[in-house]
Amino acid sequence: MRGAMEENRDKMRELEEKLRAARKATLDAVLDKKFDEATVRAKLDAAAKLEAEFTLLRAKAFSKVEPPLSEEQIERIKNPPPIVQMGRQGQRPAGERPFRGQERSLPPGDGPGDVNHLPPPANP
Repeated sequence: MRGAMEENRDKMRELEEKLRAARKATLDAVLDKKFDEATVRAKLDAAAKLEAEFTLLRAKAFSKVEPPLSEEQIERIKNPPPIVQMGRQGQRPAGERPFRGQERSLPPGDGPGDVNHLPPPANP
C-alpha cells in the first residue's frame, strides 16, 4: 500500500492543497453577509469533485496491495469498530485513545468511575 501511495504522493499533495482551499472558499461563501445559494452550491460541488478524485487515488492504491488482502482483512475494513459518541468534542472508534484535550467527556464525578474517570477498583 505504501508503495502505491508513494506513486501518487505529488498528485495527492496537490489535491489536498486544492481541497483545503475549496473548503475554505465554501466556508467563506457560507459566512458571507449576503448568502447566495448558487455560489455556496458551486463551492460545495467543486470541493466534492476534489474529494472524489482524492478518494479515487486512495482506491487505486488499495487495489495494488500485494499480497492481496485476505477475506478476513476485507471483512474488517467493511465492518469497522462502532463509533463512540463523545459529546461535543467529536467521535472516535471504540478503544481508540482520545486526542489531547479530549480526555474527559463528562464533568468529574459524573458517570461511571471516579473523578478521573477511572473504573472502580475490582473487589479482591
